Amino acid sequence: RQRQFHISTERKKDALGIGIIILGVVFLLAFLGFVQSSLTENITQLLGWIAGRGSLLFPIVMILVGVWFVLRNEQRFPMPSIERLLGIVFLYFNLLGWLHWFSGGGWSLAAEGAGGGYTGALFERILFITLGEWGTLIVLIAWLLIALAFTFDLSIPDLIRNMTRPAAKTSAYLA
Repeated sequence: RQRQFHISTERKKDALGIGIIILGVVFLLAFLGFVQSSLTENITQLLGWIAGRGSLLFPIVMILVGVWFVLRNEQRFPMPSIERLLGIVFLYFNLLGWLHWFSGGGWSLAAEGAGGGYTGALFERILFITLGEWGTLIVLIAWLLIALAFTFDLSIPDLIRNMTRPAAKTSAYLA
């Protein structure tokens, strides 16, 4: 009789989570300059072209995804909904658009791995060419509000109310 080696699905997910955490930490250390190798340099350069300054969030997201895999069965750990995940993706792309717009925009900036990379350049260029500077600003603000509403599962009026409440408390405190 042959004995079969079997790893449960739960252990595989745990191992995947730990592996993602380790990769995230290695990439984060590479971005911060603590790990130097041709592989990490190539990966950081590629991510810089894709997302510019926003590529620093990639290893942080990897670490969070890995932690989520490891802690997936904890009752206190919330399960993200499709709307919230979509909101986070919208928020990230919006951030890349803002980074590119504030850095001066253009494709040459993306080629340097700066601003929002080619992804931010794509959004910034489409908006700037079709709507101009003020139109780009308005669309980026609207996009940010929609992304925040999806991420925090709030309506736009509730989101604005929640954002202005701390300002009202601060002004009452200062008065």
